[in-house]
Amino acid sequence: MNENNFAFSFPEIVNHWFLDIRSKLGNEKIVLGIDAKSHLTIHFGTKSKVLDVHLTDETKSIDEKHRTLIRISHADGISMAEEIGNVYRSYFTEFPMERINLGKLNKHNCILSPLGGTPNLTATLIKQKRNKIKFQKEISIDDFNQLYIFPTEGVEYSQSKSFMVHKYTKSTINFKGLVIFPKNAITRKPYFLSKSVLNKIKMSEFEVLVKFVRNKNIEIEPTLLQKMEKVLKSRYPKIN
Repeated sequence: MNENNFAFSFPEIVNHWFLDIRSKLGNEKIVLGIDAKSHLTIHFGTKSKVLDVHLTDETKSIDEKHRTLIRISHADGISMAEEIGNVYRSYFTEFPMERINLGKLNKHNCILSPLGGTPNLTATLIKQKRNKIKFQKEISIDDFNQLYIFPTEGVEYSQSKSFMVHKYTKSTINFKGLVIFPKNAITRKPYFLSKSVLNKIKMSEFEVLVKFVRNKNIEIEPTLLQKMEKVLKSRYPKIN
């Protein structure tokens, strides 16, 4: 690394974050590192036909170390995914995505942030060994320049397909929506989904989740359920 290039070190806890995709037949799962002693597991249940999410705390006894957070059968999971798919179809019918001029976004002091980052930034931020992904211990401060691009540069990165739109005013950056590029991005204007429409879609997704929880199609650990209900009541009071 260039001596004149300032390096940014992540907090210690970030060193324990990881994503491990395990594909052993019949025991497929994703493991997410949280801290030095805990990890979260999404077990796909290819044998039991039940997807479960559980937290493992290595500091506790064998009988207490595993805490199941969510359980849902494959059949109910598919039904829930289909209902959420219907949410998107209905909203895109009611609120067709508008085309937007990238120059207009420039004029209104907007910047774009590629979903998932640019290829170069992703390679700089993470390191991968087989199926396990972790953050680098430090990165160059210059690499953060790749977090944002000007709207008119979006076509150059259109392989990323989707971008978050932020408006900056002085020292404040506010999320405004999503820009989605079509296949022939050079000759066609991208689509724009506003923050308000995205919030309506998100609320409808939660309504589907609440319905499945109340019908006992999905099991959620009581403490987690209480926290979710508290968040829902504060952010989406219209959900009954």
